[in-house]
Amino acid sequence: MATSKATPPPEAAGSLAEPLPEEVMGHGRAHWWGAGALFVLLIGLWEAACVALAVAPHLLPRPSAIWHEIWTGFDVLLRHTWVTTLEVLAGFVIAAIVGILLAVAVDRSRWLSAIIHPYVIVLQATPKVALAPFLIIWFGFGITSKIAMAALITFFPIFVNAIAGFAAVSPRMLDLMTVLRASPRQVMWKAKVPAALPYIFAGLEIGILLALIGAIVGEFVSSTAGLGYLIANYNFQLKTAAAFAALVMLVLLGVVSYGVVMLAKRRIVFWLGKV
Repeated sequence: MATSKATPPPEAAGSLAEPLPEEVMGHGRAHWWGAGALFVLLIGLWEAACVALAVAPHLLPRPSAIWHEIWTGFDVLLRHTWVTTLEVLAGFVIAAIVGILLAVAVDRSRWLSAIIHPYVIVLQATPKVALAPFLIIWFGFGITSKIAMAALITFFPIFVNAIAGFAAVSPRMLDLMTVLRASPRQVMWKAKVPAALPYIFAGLEIGILLALIGAIVGEFVSSTAGLGYLIANYNFQLKTAAAFAALVMLVLLGVVSYGVVMLAKRRIVFWLGKV
């Protein structure tokens, strides 16, 4: 006698289902609203504390004073933000290109890996701040020395993550490529590069923020333009509110830069799903 296959009740089936896109988007909007409400609350507490405790403006300015400096000096802030942006992007791109290409070369040659690795470790172990005066001597007081500083700080995480990504390819995939008589170039592009992309983007996420730090360090040491120059100059003049305004622009630059890298990751490494 045939028996009918039992089906789970709708409640049980629904409990194992993944959240609908609308539900996920709703949760995401709720998180953003919560973060925005917390930010407004913290700003309000900051303003109230400065007023209630009569904090000196040169020690801790009010948020309203910082906003006034941003509003009245936006042209100056924007001009110096553009200088820092050029330094960050140039240093980041140079470090990414050199780091990834060098990782490819090291992955394909054990002999080259044995030679290069000690020098990379020594370079990373050297405090980059100590190199800043030398970079200024070698590249001058202009934007080039800041680009070099940003590239030096950014290079190591991109290089190391790229090497880890190339080594993370499945041995079965490599065996399959060998059976199919794939050339070394085909193995690299068809197997190793797709496996390495998540690792490479992890290095890029770290690198874009380190590039910002490198550019600011270079501007602190010696510069005539950039957000780091503005912060140092305003602090020297005890214009703390103006220095905070430059700091706000610096934070926005970092957030936007990181967001661009994350957007590229979502588009290129699309098989990872939501990141």
